[in-house]
Formats: sequence, C-alpha cells, structure tokens
Amino acid sequence: MTFVKCVLVGLLSLIVAVIFLVVGLIVVFAALTPRGGETIGFDVVTLWHHFYLHCLVVTVSMFALGFSWEYRRLKRRTAATNP
Repeated sequence: MTFVKCVLVGLLSLIVAVIFLVVGLIVVFAALTPRGGETIGFDVVTLWHHFYLHCLVVTVSMFALGFSWEYRRLKRRTAATNP
C-alpha cells in the first residue's frame, strides 16, 4: 500500500509539473516575443516535440521527487508507530 500511495503522489506531482512547465514556457515565449500588435499562438504538441529532452528531464525528476518525498514520509510515520 505504501508504494501505491507513493506512485499516486508521484503522478500528481508529475501532472502539476507538466502544467507548470507548459505555462512557464508560454510565459517565457510571450516575454521574448516583440510587441507590435502581433498575436501569439501556442501549440503544446509542438512545444513538447521541440523541447522533448528538457520536458522529459523535468517531468521524470518531478515524479521522482514526489515519489521519494511521500515514501520517506510514510516510512518515517510507520517507524514512529511501530517501535
């Protein structure tokens, strides 16, 4: 049951990381685009293909951080209740 909870927390942190990554890329590209009455269109699939390695590293590391954080927290709680 511990691993299931840890995987779920890891997946939740992965989803949050992907959302923040996409929003962050959009904000950065919007800031770098010169102003002049032009519209900006974003395609999430194109962003993923263009920055595949960067996105993959960020998402996998966020899953690992969420998983390890929850695993350590549950192990510490289990050790405190079972002396």
